[in-house]
Amino acid sequence: MNILNIFAGMGKKEKLGLAVAVLIGSLAFFDRLVLMPISAGFRKINSEIKLSERQLAQSIVNVNNKEAIAKEYQKYLPYVKLDYTEGEETAKLLEAVESMGRSAGISITNVKPQPPKDSEIYRYYMIEIEAEGKMDALMNFLYLLGSSKELFRASRIQITAKDKEASIAKASILITKVVVM
Repeated sequence: MNILNIFAGMGKKEKLGLAVAVLIGSLAFFDRLVLMPISAGFRKINSEIKLSERQLAQSIVNVNNKEAIAKEYQKYLPYVKLDYTEGEETAKLLEAVESMGRSAGISITNVKPQPPKDSEIYRYYMIEIEAEGKMDALMNFLYLLGSSKELFRASRIQITAKDKEASIAKASILITKVVVM
């Protein structure tokens, strides 16, 4: 059977119903095949535009705060690694600890550098020292260590009396310096 023969044998209402069904089917097909991909593309472009506008607004804020950011960066610059070798960094740590020990009035009797340990963005340089001095001098040394502009920390402290009657104390201290890589 030919489609035209089938169409010719239909009544007026049947032809109108078939035309409406074909029209609705064509519109649905056109909507799914053409309009939906175009509207999805527009939505994607609009979301990318909004994201770019937010990023641009944040960049404008950063540019306007450039001087304040540079000033703040200068405060943290001493903590950032500036291409020192492990030996040079350990030597700087030893020099700083010995200087603090002299100014606090303690005697450093033994120094044991430890190998550095790495984390994601930090490197920890460690030395273990044994020191002797009066208790107030040891406390002053620990204060100087904690208030240094370097990122020093006394990770482990063990203090014992040198003699039962003496006012001199012995301390074993693990000192850690943090360097941002």
